[in-house]
Amino acid sequence: RTLYSLGVDGGGWDDLPCEVWFAVLSYLAHTDLCCFAQVSKTCHTLSLDNRLPAWVTLDLYHNRRTVSDSTLKGLFTHSKLTRTEFLSFSACSISDKTIVDVAHHCPRLRFLSLFECSASAITDVGIKALSDSCKELEVLQLTRCKAITNASVIAIAHGFPKLLSIDLNGCSFVTGSAVEQLCELHPGLEELGLSYVKVEATTIQAIATHTTMLKRLTLANTCAAVPADSSTFDLLSTALPHLEILDFAHGPYLSLHVLRNFAMNCPNLRVFDAGYCKSGNMTRSATIIGEHCPKLEIINLAMQHRMNDFPLLAIAANCSNLKKIVLDGCHLITHVGISAIVTSCHNLVDLSLSALTKLTDKTIEEIGKHCYATLLYLTLTQCKHLTDMSLPYLYDCTKLRTLNLSQCSRLTTNGVDTLREALKARGTTPRIHFSAPKNKNNSSTSNNNKQQ
Repeated sequence: RTLYSLGVDGGGWDDLPCEVWFAVLSYLAHTDLCCFAQVSKTCHTLSLDNRLPAWVTLDLYHNRRTVSDSTLKGLFTHSKLTRTEFLSFSACSISDKTIVDVAHHCPRLRFLSLFECSASAITDVGIKALSDSCKELEVLQLTRCKAITNASVIAIAHGFPKLLSIDLNGCSFVTGSAVEQLCELHPGLEELGLSYVKVEATTIQAIATHTTMLKRLTLANTCAAVPADSSTFDLLSTALPHLEILDFAHGPYLSLHVLRNFAMNCPNLRVFDAGYCKSGNMTRSATIIGEHCPKLEIINLAMQHRMNDFPLLAIAANCSNLKKIVLDGCHLITHVGISAIVTSCHNLVDLSLSALTKLTDKTIEEIGKHCYATLLYLTLTQCKHLTDMSLPYLYDCTKLRTLNLSQCSRLTTNGVDTLREALKARGTTPRIHFSAPKNKNNSSTSNNNKQQ
């Protein structure tokens, strides 16, 4: 409005070269451009120039609550978005109508995220329209688009010749046969997400045979149809030398031989997720991974009940870049293993130690002493031997965002409140999860009263 009063449509502002306007508007986000477009006709024309960086790279995630098919219709009508290369509709409530508009208006599209869009609103119709028009697409994220079927995957396989990354996590109607066609037609794939997809032994063979350039492979909650004694994982474990991210969470049974092959043949591994995964000897397997994967940054070994401290000693000795480790439910882990990790890994930001019943106050002292400058998330749920004496060691962890102390039966409300005040005095207010333990005397008294 101020610009209009200064004469945008008839004064000195109109005399500015378009190049100057373009340079100024290049600094604005898409939300600011939409506001600027309402000032005048000239501002409308200038702000909807599809060459502006805000329209070339358009991420609507932070506006997801107001984004819908109707609100996007005007944007496609006026701006056209014909130069858009990056487009994210993550968590937006859109349907095939918007996807068809994208297909018609965005021929240069290289990245498209439909992550957790309306579960059943995006179907094979929208994906088919994309495959017919967006021939430059390299990255497609379809996580939890639950209406997607094999027809979409086949259309993707034939319609996107430059495809490098596809995420089908949560697309439970997709089966292995369509994934096999995708792998055969796209040997240059670098990222493949198949969580909850109905993968079979022949699918694993196709991945190992055709997509040897993979850097990320997600097989969490899948492979139910693959026999535990199948040799297909032996083939897979030796076929992916460029692998950086491997996710088998809640996945198939993995033998020591298979995990050893992954460790020996994937030296660039940065993320390894075997949480809730069955293995013949995870202690030995995780030790080998720690010894041969020095670039490891994230490792999830949750619920490996038989695993002891030896893998942690190997990881501490070789993986100095470790940022996150999940050891929930690993009951045999002791102070020795955790102390080795926090002492040697100086970049830790996330430490999850739920139900490690052998941890003591001494362990928390080591965490506070070595991780105070980097730690953001600390989970200590059900660590029943921790007492209020351990909490002062966390006073200097001023970067903490979340601290979970739920069901730590020996901690008290006074101790946790004192920790909150100490952190607040140091300028930080993390989210602390804690519920006061029940008073046994009170509970027994109440039970007696009920019986009476």
